[in-house]
Amino acid sequence: MIEDAYLGIFSFTKYLMWKDLQDRTEQLKTNRVVRHLIDHPGEAFAGDGHSLDLERLDDVYRPQDILTPLLSDSSQLKATCAVDAGRDLVLEGPPGTGKSQTITNLIAHSLAKGKTVLFVSEKMAALEVVHRRLDSIGLGPFCLELHSAKAKKTEVVQQLGKSLEAGGQRTAEDWVREAERLAQLRQELNGLVDALHQQHRQWVDSLRGHRHLHRARRRDTGAHALGRPADAQPGRPRQAA
Repeated sequence: MIEDAYLGIFSFTKYLMWKDLQDRTEQLKTNRVVRHLIDHPGEAFAGDGHSLDLERLDDVYRPQDILTPLLSDSSQLKATCAVDAGRDLVLEGPPGTGKSQTITNLIAHSLAKGKTVLFVSEKMAALEVVHRRLDSIGLGPFCLELHSAKAKKTEVVQQLGKSLEAGGQRTAEDWVREAERLAQLRQELNGLVDALHQQHRQWVDSLRGHRHLHRARRRDTGAHALGRPADAQPGRPRQAA
């Protein structure tokens, strides 16, 4: 028998998280991303091989299909549509390029589709930024803060109560009317863009004709500047009258 004693300071704040992962490993591996991280760490994640056309989003998605409360550019809308189609993706970009804004739209869109979102971040500041954005668009009551070690049971119950109270403030008819208004505006704007880029055959032929005429006039001007008529061939002497 070896009589040894070991002293140390141990933190149990993450013990429940570790125990949850330890006890539910097989259940968590049903997710393809988690399964890849466990079984094939460090290797490239293979996609499903199906292509997704994201060049003409307005032809595929109606305004009521994309639920993004914050402003989005084309690349951010592509990310939302890819997530809506069940794709796995990675968002990259330097600071200030709208990553937190895109994440906020992704969470809002997923919540509207009846999904539950787990947002995990290494830095507390990233969680706070996204939470402030969600709170500013009225989705704060639907956020359950689980990252704080000081969270209490009463606070969690209060947050759940707020989410239940906020559920009946707006009706589906409000969003339907707004979506119809957006669809009309989008159709008008897309009509202007299509008309601007549409090629008209008569105009194209007319422009080509003007271009050839302009080139001919330039050749004539150059010939007269050299002291010879336009029909005179270069390198041959002119005959005296």
